Amino acid sequence: MMVHSGPAKVFYTERDLLDAIGSGGIAEGDVVVLPFQGPAGAPGMPEMLTPTDALKGAGYKKVALLTDGRFSGATTGPCIGHVEMEAFNGGAIGAIRDGRCHQGRGYH
Repeated sequence: MMVHSGPAKVFYTERDLLDAIGSGGIAEGDVVVLPFQGPAGAPGMPEMLTPTDALKGAGYKKVALLTDGRFSGATTGPCIGHVEMEAFNGGAIGAIRDGRCHQGRGYH
């Protein structure tokens, strides 16, 4: 999946995101946004392997993840991480809200 467009689903903690995955609160085509995971906001910039593994394990094929957290070489799927400026310091990722789409087409 090299290009993706879809509605944002914003989660402010990894636990909230994992709960939504477990309860079916994520739909194919969503762009999952996990701000406040950067070096200052988390703090410490935690590894985002658990959310990516949970999305993959739940069988999602067309769900993208956008975060200011970090990824290791083990991360799989359509993910964008290390977004700067991070949300904690006023970065744009912190302004994203549920259902909002960039120019009406989703985030890509």
